[in-house]
Amino acid sequence: MKYQSRTYFVDAFQLTAKARRDRSTWPKWLTEAEELEQLKRGGAASVFLEVSGYEKRVGFGDWIVCDMYGALDVMSDEQFDHLYEPAKES
Repeated sequence: MKYQSRTYFVDAFQLTAKARRDRSTWPKWLTEAEELEQLKRGGAASVFLEVSGYEKRVGFGDWIVCDMYGALDVMSDEQFDHLYEPAKES
């Protein structure tokens, strides 16, 4: 689903326990990140995303954001709600 900040649009996906088990709900860009080993599964509930050379833990309820340049980042639900709102359909 598309979201927007005050300055630009991003694609975003919220990781849930159900989504962790069912990759069919994942957007294409996230599946590609896993294939490129940028997104790694650590165990039953652990997922890690490589961002700027560091691995960030993605917890259930966290958002994985793909910006207009294809860069990925992770943020808490609280951070995401503060920065983004659903994009208006054009």
